[in-house]
Amino acid sequence: MIVYLIDSNGFVVDTYNSNFPFDADPDYLILKGWDARLFKPKFTNGEWIEGLTASELQQREEETVNQKLSDMEKLKQDNDMLAMAVLELSQTILNGGK
Repeated sequence: MIVYLIDSNGFVVDTYNSNFPFDADPDYLILKGWDARLFKPKFTNGEWIEGLTASELQQREEETVNQKLSDMEKLKQDNDMLAMAVLELSQTILNGGK
């Protein structure tokens, strides 16, 4: 069981597996988790919502897309390099190791 400690604004301050602070106000200890992807979880009115503003959320989503594109480009470069290495190795083998 995960227990979330939130601040007075509903944002997660800390998480605990079982040994949570017994001196904490029970109103700030939340046992319910969230299912949706939330960049900055906020607990309000008994549910978890996105705590980022619309512009912050858009920026974070753009950063995520850009990171994925960057990762894809790195993979493409790695694949190109591996293809060249395989080609060189094949040529060496066909030339009798020379």
